[in-house]
Amino acid sequence: MTVSVIVPEDPERPGRDVLGVGLVRRGHFIHEVMARSKEALTASEIGERAITVASQSGAKYNDRTFADDTTGNHLRYMRDRGYSEQLPDKRWQLTDLARRKIMTAPGKFTHSQLMPANTSASASEIRTVDDKGYMLLPKQFVNSTVTFEMVSPTELRIRKAVVIPESELPLLEDHLRPLSDRDRDFFLDLLDNPPEPTPALRAAMKKHKKRHG
Repeated sequence: MTVSVIVPEDPERPGRDVLGVGLVRRGHFIHEVMARSKEALTASEIGERAITVASQSGAKYNDRTFADDTTGNHLRYMRDRGYSEQLPDKRWQLTDLARRKIMTAPGKFTHSQLMPANTSASASEIRTVDDKGYMLLPKQFVNSTVTFEMVSPTELRIRKAVVIPESELPLLEDHLRPLSDRDRDFFLDLLDNPPEPTPALRAAMKKHKKRHG
């Protein structure tokens, strides 16, 4: 079986790649797809490409192996370990930590094969912050809302944010299920014929009245 080495084997844990999963398991092929991609991808796109990579490697898989939900579960597992991040538009990409682990690991692969998810956004620039803490951002951020994330005392991450107008936010009532006829009748009957308070409720009411007057 031929297994791609874009995401190489962990020399300290034979049989696993440097991001911690088996070399012929679903997670490894997801890692491969994300490492090769020049841009962030949706879970569905990652799953579709992983099928191709797995097929080329001779791995066995079924209809559920790279389904949207199973791929999404692995992406969230990667996120919890600091290896993936989800953008505001719901696409996924490897984190800088994951890319460093891949690029610094020993293995027969070419670093040029490992493409940053957003090449233009990853370009390094030096900008000066004035004495009031102001700094000019690239023109791609004009008229946009941004989020700030303090990655470390010396690293600040700035991203465009997706802002949903308050008028478009879903109401709590939209997610409530209507009562069944049986539950409705039971509730209305309790209002019309409330049961006698239990001893525990009487004690609680007495304690509350004593405490709050």
